[in-house]
Amino acid sequence: HTIPVEAQVNGEYWFLDKWHTADMYFEFVDFKEDPPSPDEFYPPADLSCEGRSMEIDLPKVPEFFSYTDEALFLFELPISDNGVRFAEILSTTNENYDYLQKVSRSDYRTINLADLEKRGTYVNEIKDFRSNVMYRIWADYGNCTIDYVGHDMISDVNVNPDGTVTMTRPFEMFGLDKKFAYNGRVWKERGISMDSYVTQIEKTYEIDGSKNMTLALWLSGGEIQVEGDSTMEYKVPTKIETYPTNDYLDVRKRRMHNIVGFRTGEPDFRLFDITPCFLDYQMSHRMIKTVWQDDFIVDSNLKSVQDRIRSAIMNAAKVTPLRVKTIQVYEEPENMLLYIVFTLVDFPREHISGVNVSTLPPEVTLALPSVVENLQTVIPNNELKIELPKKDGTFAAVMAAPDYFQEVDRPS
Repeated sequence: HTIPVEAQVNGEYWFLDKWHTADMYFEFVDFKEDPPSPDEFYPPADLSCEGRSMEIDLPKVPEFFSYTDEALFLFELPISDNGVRFAEILSTTNENYDYLQKVSRSDYRTINLADLEKRGTYVNEIKDFRSNVMYRIWADYGNCTIDYVGHDMISDVNVNPDGTVTMTRPFEMFGLDKKFAYNGRVWKERGISMDSYVTQIEKTYEIDGSKNMTLALWLSGGEIQVEGDSTMEYKVPTKIETYPTNDYLDVRKRRMHNIVGFRTGEPDFRLFDITPCFLDYQMSHRMIKTVWQDDFIVDSNLKSVQDRIRSAIMNAAKVTPLRVKTIQVYEEPENMLLYIVFTLVDFPREHISGVNVSTLPPEVTLALPSVVENLQTVIPNNELKIELPKKDGTFAAVMAAPDYFQEVDRPS
């Protein structure tokens, strides 16, 4: 039984308009006859090959999830710093997604362009995908700006003069209808074994026109457990990277996102509070009442109670859930009554570049006076039904009192 130890190749080759002699020697070390892993024959994990078919459907993203995004990108400095034109930026963002209600929230610190070593201020960005409107709330000051959800048309990442970051978030990068190609399980990062997938997407920019972009996605080799469920359902998104397909080697054009702490579970809808973006006349604070039963679970099951109340009010008022805010309940056992206070918000009336109001559904744009009028029609007719949780795990249907629909003052 023999194995190769050394090989020698001699010959000639044509280069720069003349022939050259080549002598090449190969030494074989640690030669094994075991069959190699199939992963050895895949392209690099982030490479999309021309002409390769994309035939794989990835696991579906759950309706509710949250994670921390570590975005890493090169940013061209407005002014050269001692000959340095680019800075490597690491922007960490906490993300919460509620696909059922079509909203998301991103929390991050702004980037201090005057001094990159100084930490910026906290910003909360709440995106309403029903209206394509983003509410950007400055947590340190409480003020708000309203913008278009749509992706930036100049580049994939843009640091604005105020330090905020316009960037396509990881789970907005690819549609669930995209098919991928598998690039093997060849990378290990953060001690995690991952499978890699690639696909291509078309993006249009104002300056450069249409570009073909490669999107590489890594899923952990293991599976995660859904909260409250003992079954294993899908693999964990671990990393996403994008770059222009024709600029594979240009690190300046790469955008990398490490996905940390990905977990499922419905977020508390109070996270998506947009009331700081509206003035007093753009909100209506209201109170209704209904009967109270001693087997209701209210304080210890407040999220479920608020979700049920929000659902009933939004259906009666004919608005989206994002427009029913700050729900509070007050029990009055001695009188067998439950009081419910909530705030209705208007749709922004100022012009928002990129948002075509005429194409939006009526529940998104319905004017606040009409929203209140809808409730003034439903409640007196004894038609506002709310289902509240009981101690035995069931729900009791109660009706809002037809003679009680009050406007109240709430501290701003």
